[in-house]
Amino acid sequence: MHIVNKLYVKINSITKDFIEHIDTGHHLKKDDLFVVIEYGDQVRQTTIKKDTLNPNWNEEFFFESHKNQTVLCKVYRSEEHTSELQSPDHLVCRLL
Repeated sequence: MHIVNKLYVKINSITKDFIEHIDTGHHLKKDDLFVVIEYGDQVRQTTIKKDTLNPNWNEEFFFESHKNQTVLCKVYRSEEHTSELQSPDHLVCRLL
């Protein structure tokens, strides 16, 4: 019997600290935002929250768990999927 371990990730919201520290060229502008979660070669994406500075996703994701993998959470504007919002790493993703 093969047991597969699962990694559970929940994306709640962006903190005020993140919004205040982003380097987008148009500071504190309402945007259509979403989060991309990467874990090894597995990728998940939240829904897009439109025209907001305070997106609240409250979305859950499961990944097949592997040792020595890092969870990356990146926030994007929907019209510029290739342009990640820049922020200090400690504000991008916090594991609880």
